[in-house]
Amino acid sequence: MKRAIRVLAAATVAAGLVAGMSANAAEVRIEHKGMGLLGEAMLAPGKTWKDGAILIVHGTMVHRGMDTIAHQQKALLDQGLSSLAVTLSLNVPDRRGNADCDKPQAHRHQDAPAEIAAWIAYLKGQGAPGITLFGHSRGGNQSARLAVDGIDPVVKRLVLLAPLVWDEKRVTDGYERAYRVPLKARLAEADKMIKADKGKDLMRGVAFQTCPKADVSADTFLSYYRDDGRMDTPSLVSKIKVPVLVITGTLDTLFPDLPARMKDKLGPNIKMETIDGADHFFRDLIADEVADIVVKHVEGK
Repeated sequence: MKRAIRVLAAATVAAGLVAGMSANAAEVRIEHKGMGLLGEAMLAPGKTWKDGAILIVHGTMVHRGMDTIAHQQKALLDQGLSSLAVTLSLNVPDRRGNADCDKPQAHRHQDAPAEIAAWIAYLKGQGAPGITLFGHSRGGNQSARLAVDGIDPVVKRLVLLAPLVWDEKRVTDGYERAYRVPLKARLAEADKMIKADKGKDLMRGVAFQTCPKADVSADTFLSYYRDDGRMDTPSLVSKIKVPVLVITGTLDTLFPDLPARMKDKLGPNIKMETIDGADHFFRDLIADEVADIVVKHVEGK
């Protein structure tokens, strides 16, 4: 099926005007493998995508409008940078808002890079001469995966904001502390289903990521809770050919070991900035500090 790209309210997107949104924001829709994907474009005044673009990818089970992403888009706009924040589908057409725990979860962590690539193709088609790919948390790992596998040359640089760091003990202990269920038992259940060629079948009423209880396919469960060798973002950055900027926060309790894990990776092509007082979500005024750092990265400083 030939991929169709459609822009909602086409006459107003170019001007950045959509009812109910800010004067600089517009919803964009594309189709990827027959599924609608949604994003929010925020064009700097007097600019088009031909002046460059920042493509922003959110973290686990959230969406383009969550506070971290919304604050970052506004901060970048204040710096004169245009951005497109996208919502990963999680295998739900035209998904809006956080993942719906009442619906079956049938998506994989590894599905995201293909969707990110589709958005890159969209921006390239709009004439963007250079794109900065910007991923937060899990979205940072998914962006790094795409860059390692081979990314369109229109992507000139990466920004990884508190990207996923994999520590099996932390993942296991965190799951068991939050849900009072041994993760090992859940993984064994998923393994058994997959060996029986039932990877797409649902594990009923299990704790999964931000869902205390959900119906989750065995394939989905394993993709989020078992390292496939590329869940640890620091181990990927040295394989990326474009300049990479990793941003950390001193109060990040989710991945407190990120700075230490990055220390021996730094070099001419890989830089790290640490923001004092920032937690994992970089909200409010701290988003302005992130934007200041991103501007320098975009300008090659």
